[in-house]
Amino acid sequence: MVTSTIREDLVLLDDAELEILVGDTVVERRTVAEWPLSWTQRVVLASGRAFAYKAMLPPLVEPDFYAAAGAAPLLPGHRRTGQIGDCDTLLVEWVDAPSLADRDLSEAELVAHGTEIVRRIGELGPDLPVYLDVGTPAKWSAEATTTLGKLRQLVADGRFPSSFASAMDDVEAWVLSAPVLDTVGAHSRLVHRDLKPAHVLTTGDGYRLIDWQLPAIAPADIDLVSFLDEAGIDSFRQVGPVTYGIAYFLHLRWATVAQHDLFPETAVPFLETWAKGGITGVNRAITTT
Repeated sequence: MVTSTIREDLVLLDDAELEILVGDTVVERRTVAEWPLSWTQRVVLASGRAFAYKAMLPPLVEPDFYAAAGAAPLLPGHRRTGQIGDCDTLLVEWVDAPSLADRDLSEAELVAHGTEIVRRIGELGPDLPVYLDVGTPAKWSAEATTTLGKLRQLVADGRFPSSFASAMDDVEAWVLSAPVLDTVGAHSRLVHRDLKPAHVLTTGDGYRLIDWQLPAIAPADIDLVSFLDEAGIDSFRQVGPVTYGIAYFLHLRWATVAQHDLFPETAVPFLETWAKGGITGVNRAITTT
């Protein structure tokens, strides 16, 4: 076994073990991404096949998601490679194709690509494993209330700044308001939750969408918010204030839950930054609804 440099419970098979599993020789292997919940290496085999070899810890659900989704055209080839302790592992086809981030695209072209990708995500079907389901008004309300309770606790503990406290009552009133609950009830289905141009690979026969670590059930166009904002395009003009605010509340929720549940002993600066961005986005929606 080999272990991540970040944490000892992120584990992958070593070359000899992996070669037995795939029936081929490893000729190249290097880390391409590493953070406290996942670790990705690029592995090239003697046959020329290349893969993203991934280890991940709960609550990430990518191995379960791929296994259930099967050979959907939007997904790259994949093979689950087993559990090592709490760590789940996965081989994903390394698609040798440019991403949308690699291409010189106009704003109109990016909006068109993003809209089409969001539509195709909706075709993947119901009942796939997800990290989070807030797809009904009742589920949304329960999760929003829980999130804000955790956020208040983080402020009280000093792990998030006291300046967040002044926004929480307004945020709570807005996320539980009728326009938000109506949007959740009318437009929720499978979403990627980390959609960005770099995750959309363009091949001769269409798109391949990667990095399904945190799929959810939520209003469909929150993915368009993520995609366009990552591309430097103001998504507010495309989706409207309610969907925009929902997307940013889910950013706030992820930062809050990660700090509260996943890293309870240590304040993580980038999570505070993410939470601040989430509050700013929700406040933008509040002022226009």
